[in-house]
Amino acid sequence: MGTAAGVRMLGGGYNPMAESPIAMLVREFEWDYVAVRCQFVSVSCLSTSACIWMVFSEQYLHACVSRWMSQQMHSIQKKADLAKSC
Repeated sequence: MGTAAGVRMLGGGYNPMAESPIAMLVREFEWDYVAVRCQFVSVSCLSTSACIWMVFSEQYLHACVSRWMSQQMHSIQKKADLAKSC
């Protein structure tokens, strides 16, 4: 929940009676609860997008390297064919 909520909980001054722990958090620490939920969702979205970015960039990099190696092998083969014909 964060440092501010922890200090407030240790200091008392809130009503701990509620139907559930979530209901108490929402009632007594509404902004802290909302901030934690927003941070969780935003970090989840950012980490997912970072993983997607890594997968696509890795595939693109692999395709570029494969294309370059194919071109290099093709040029080496041409040079070998020219050397044989002389």
